[in-house]
Amino acid sequence: MKSEDCQGPSSTGFTPDSSGLSGSMKNGTAATNSARAPKKQKFCCGVVEGFYGRPWTTEQRKDLFQKMQKWGMNSYIYAPKDDCKHRAYWRELYTVEEAEHLQSLIELAAECNIDFYYAISPGLDVVYSSAKEVGTLKRKLEQVSQLGCRSFALLFDDIEPEMCKQDKEVFQSFAQAQVTITNDVFEHLGRPNFMFCPTQYCTARAVPSIRASEYLTTLGAKLAPEINIMWTGDKVISKVISFKCLEDINEVLQRDVVIWDNEHANDYDQKRVFLGPYSGRSPEIIQKLNGVMTNPNCEYGANFVGIHTLAQWAKCTIDGTQPHSSANEAISADIKLEIQDGEGGDIDPAPVPDNVYHPRNALINAIKEWMPEFDKQKTVWAPMSKPQVGLTAPTLIPTVNTCMSTTGTTSLVNALTQPQMSSAETGNPAEINGNPGNSTPQTLDVSSVPAPVLAAAAVMADATPAPSSSNSSLNSGSMLPPSANIVSSSLQPISVPVMNSLVSTNKVVVDHTLLGGESLSGASTPSSTQMMGPPIGVATKADSNAVDAAAAAASSSAEEDSPMTPTSLPPVTPTAIAVANTVPVPPNIIPGPTYMEPMEEDGGTAQSNAMECSKDVPMESVTNPSTPASSTMHVETDSSLHKAESTTMLCEDSPPGGTMSVGHQVPVLEDNVTHNPEVTTMLCDEVCTNIKDVPNPKLTRKDLLLLCHLFYLPCDHGAIGIDLLNDFFWLKRNANTMLPPGTLGAGTTEDRQEWEQRANKFKQNVQDIQTLFAKLCSVQNRELVYDLYMYLWDMCGVVQTLEGFVQWLSKGSCSPKSQNYVVGQQTWFSGIREAFLSGEHEPWMFRGGLVSDLQRLLPLDSGNDLYLYKFPDVPASLLYYVRPFQPKDEEAIYSLAANWYEESIEAPMGLCAADRELVGDKLVGAYLTLCPEYTFVAESSLTGQIVAYSLAAPDAKTFYTRYSMAWLPEMRIKYPLKKTNSDEDILSPIEIMARSFHGPGAEPVFPQCLADANPDPGQQPWGVAQVRLCPNVSDASMSKRLTMLMLACLRASGTIRMFVEVKVGDLKMREFFSNLGYHMVNIPSGENPDELMVMSRSF
Repeated sequence: MKSEDCQGPSSTGFTPDSSGLSGSMKNGTAATNSARAPKKQKFCCGVVEGFYGRPWTTEQRKDLFQKMQKWGMNSYIYAPKDDCKHRAYWRELYTVEEAEHLQSLIELAAECNIDFYYAISPGLDVVYSSAKEVGTLKRKLEQVSQLGCRSFALLFDDIEPEMCKQDKEVFQSFAQAQVTITNDVFEHLGRPNFMFCPTQYCTARAVPSIRASEYLTTLGAKLAPEINIMWTGDKVISKVISFKCLEDINEVLQRDVVIWDNEHANDYDQKRVFLGPYSGRSPEIIQKLNGVMTNPNCEYGANFVGIHTLAQWAKCTIDGTQPHSSANEAISADIKLEIQDGEGGDIDPAPVPDNVYHPRNALINAIKEWMPEFDKQKTVWAPMSKPQVGLTAPTLIPTVNTCMSTTGTTSLVNALTQPQMSSAETGNPAEINGNPGNSTPQTLDVSSVPAPVLAAAAVMADATPAPSSSNSSLNSGSMLPPSANIVSSSLQPISVPVMNSLVSTNKVVVDHTLLGGESLSGASTPSSTQMMGPPIGVATKADSNAVDAAAAAASSSAEEDSPMTPTSLPPVTPTAIAVANTVPVPPNIIPGPTYMEPMEEDGGTAQSNAMECSKDVPMESVTNPSTPASSTMHVETDSSLHKAESTTMLCEDSPPGGTMSVGHQVPVLEDNVTHNPEVTTMLCDEVCTNIKDVPNPKLTRKDLLLLCHLFYLPCDHGAIGIDLLNDFFWLKRNANTMLPPGTLGAGTTEDRQEWEQRANKFKQNVQDIQTLFAKLCSVQNRELVYDLYMYLWDMCGVVQTLEGFVQWLSKGSCSPKSQNYVVGQQTWFSGIREAFLSGEHEPWMFRGGLVSDLQRLLPLDSGNDLYLYKFPDVPASLLYYVRPFQPKDEEAIYSLAANWYEESIEAPMGLCAADRELVGDKLVGAYLTLCPEYTFVAESSLTGQIVAYSLAAPDAKTFYTRYSMAWLPEMRIKYPLKKTNSDEDILSPIEIMARSFHGPGAEPVFPQCLADANPDPGQQPWGVAQVRLCPNVSDASMSKRLTMLMLACLRASGTIRMFVEVKVGDLKMREFFSNLGYHMVNIPSGENPDELMVMSRSF
């Protein structure tokens, strides 16, 4: 489409008004506003793409339209927060290329009978009283209208509810300013279908309440009655939306609202995705609404169930979860849907009338239609992580990045230190800092937070932190542990990428040129400093007005009464409506991710280790793309290179009639990709064949039901997730049952049988999850694999670690007083469950979901650092199982120890068998002989090979005594001291090791630095440990999960602190243990690199 195609009179019949505010809009009242009772409008049911993070691609949106048409839905709102020209650069007109893509979406939506709402969010920095600003907004929407769009939306969510000085001189209130500009634009566009999202968009944000809110009252009285107003319910993410919660808002707004439903939104939590059915909303509320628009998961492929069940809900009139007499015989809240249908494990819904909605029935119906999606041949090349900006470091502050919350994640926020919001500004009765309205960042005081809430706040440290800071999390029922006194000056800003989803049909471009001051149309744009978010973890006035920020920054040179207009954005020219016809600046796609993972360990080596995953699991692709010099990425079916240098996403169907090639070829990564820590790349992989142990490698409905139950809803875990929590907690609480008979607290035969049955049930659930993971890795639709993989991979790692703990408990090795150590103070069963299920708190208060709730059941009160680890970059079916030591593992552990020693002494020819045994006896033999119950291993799920081990003794002093009395004499006999001819003889490292069993220095000595620091002999004992990994292991989480298991078992034995001894010159091991949470206790003063230093940690 040529630029001149967008010029000329509008097809909607309006005449452009370049004067800005029309005369009839000066008072914020539409000309037809005298009649306040709008007629009932068409019920809107559909999807709002309104989340933060990487937007969907054009192809994904087209696929969505076709599905929505099939399911009878009628509306789509284009509102991706981080698509640059929607919010950050809302003033910019679309280029010819962008306009063509947008037009194709509008046209396809029309063909599918979908109302395409084009939404724009100017509230970050718009000057409401500026005729130039209003004219710019009109021209932008006129341009989109020229492309065929007939429905529009203005969004003023997630902004600071204050006006600049210039606006305050014109408007009496913030609401009047928004109403004025909205009514003006509505009239200017010819009164089209129109939606409006207010700044106070839920009950929790209504100040001071819905009925007393001057802002909402003004909207109801002044906003044109034909304009739909969006509402999220009682909360940003509401567990329940009922008749009662709609009555007040409908009355105040003088119209039925449209629900912007965030039930399935997941952009605020890196570890959660929501696959459960549409729930908590009775179909009977439809009569009180003008529509429901779901704002779903960031991952497009993960939204099938959520959108499908909403479509089912919209067609029903009766709530099947309530005891309605007409539906009671067909369905009840306790209905069991898992009806087996043959050996395939298929399930069928319970028979209910068509007008009755029951979430579990809807879930089964959705799963049946979701099944074929997994068999579609689609390839993908994308960052396999939630498309968010990562933090530089985790904090204990509850951060949030939700679709509808005040947040600093958008692409246009200033980096200046911003004042905290008072409770009055947020509508939250709890006062942070005890000083409402305090304008300077301070240390957080949480003394007034209720105890159950503080217990629930532990989840914040257990999951990957959200990539932004938000005052909403600190002022909307904020929950912080008592020790979380975070000073803002110690926190770092985060960089926000600028994304564009309208320059390609199948990829999202991350345009870093905008960060350097060059706009999409070649004009000046905000600098990189202006593109930074607020300090991490600091309560800020999120998204504060950029005009005020710029004025504050330049106050020394600007006159006080000068008009505040954005100087960093290109001036608006009085040209006719047109697509920006300047030559667009090619996006400078910088190799590497749009974010840095907050859970990276091992520094620069983490990336190279992660890329070695391909060595563990052979994968082959029929679409391995080459990377052209332009650094933009293309995927071609006949390419053979395995390299990515761009954070773009591509999803394509396989060519008609094409076949999927499956093989064992190992992808070859170029060195500059593999070893560059600044580059995180994805392999465009295809079907993995390493599922030989799975009887039926094809996904069944039962498998998908399990998947949905593991990742259910924001305020509800699925039934299987609840089983996992209950079973593990019961096994842990009753661990004394398995103590040796005759031991104090040991169980009877019947008790042991019950414990074993419960343990077998838990083990079966773990195996089902692992089987599901293997099946997912083998499906044809790689887009779905990339969307779901990291969540299921993380779940597999966690439940398998718990299974390892259960196996250890089954050996009866725990202390008879273990209940004093393993209960935990911040778990699902100590206050979090009630707060979580109540729906009274926003879901981001419970970070991590089921995965974190399961992790916290491990008895590690001070082990939150171990929950942060780097996710895989490449889908692979390889898992590492961590479990207790078995006698058959001794040879493998000896071999690993010898291999490690060979590498440390750089033995080019290796060691002979006798020497390897000597090394094993010296390094690991004593632990395996004296403390085998505290030895743990990690083995490959594919080969069963031992790839890592951890050795521990719960009491170092006792262990050293036994070493000297039992192990050392045996070793002296096995390796007798050989006399040398003279002192000048040069001994080999092996000879030196053999001699180390003899002499006065042969007996281990408890570190004096620990004895000096803890002189009281009655204190808890110090444990001592060793951990070694195979050097080519790519899973960055495995060492942490192995350490979790070891520390949990030690704690169940009464040990709560641990130390390791590392050579001063072994920087690699020092960094390794540092990543596992160990801290240096002493640094020897000598310069000998072989001198030992002590590192310790508590748990």
